[in-house]
Amino acid sequence: MTGLLFQDIPAGATISDIEPLASDPNIRRIKVDGKVAARLRAGDVAALDLAVGQAWTDTLARAVKSALATNKARKAALSILGRRGYARAELLERLVRKGHDRTSARLVADEMVADGWIDEEEYARSIARGILSRKPAGHRLLIQKMLTRRIEPELAERIAQEALRDVDLTEAAAALARRRLETMTGLPPAAVRRRLSGLLARRGFDREVIQAAISGLEIVFDGDPPVD
Repeated sequence: MTGLLFQDIPAGATISDIEPLASDPNIRRIKVDGKVAARLRAGDVAALDLAVGQAWTDTLARAVKSALATNKARKAALSILGRRGYARAELLERLVRKGHDRTSARLVADEMVADGWIDEEEYARSIARGILSRKPAGHRLLIQKMLTRRIEPELAERIAQEALRDVDLTEAAAALARRRLETMTGLPPAAVRRRLSGLLARRGFDREVIQAAISGLEIVFDGDPPVD
């Protein structure tokens, strides 16, 4: 059997052997009084300063068990990140939901950031690009979607501003409204205004932009009040 494991062995024994697995040279089999106590990555063996002849204490057993828990969380994190981008906080929550303890999950999430597996700034940009590639959108929708993916608020604000820097929001909103207007033939002006206003609001445009966009369309809203 390969991979990582842990077997409870009472304190008071001694590490009797540390040997690599033939099937995976990066894994070390730790024997305590001749019994396999754990299988650990070579890096964890070095980090814990494990050595033949060392006393097997409760403290050492807990440290080994913690290293194993972190490794399991690390393996799960790499699998998760192989499917799509994640924010640090989003990955942390996902690991905890999968049953990993929060301490190990937090450590692994920080490692993923430090090792470049998580790039929150590029992830935030990809979210904004994805939204804008489908339909025009305003500042509020970009922020909302990024916050839902657990992007930090300050970063979400900056990326939203960056994504919309060269966008004429009124024209973008008007273009979206014009496309929807083509499906509203025969509706009374009040209904058209309400539906267009609701559409643009859902796409994150501000009240002033919505009002300007709809007012600029070549339609007449007889007696209809301004956009709220």
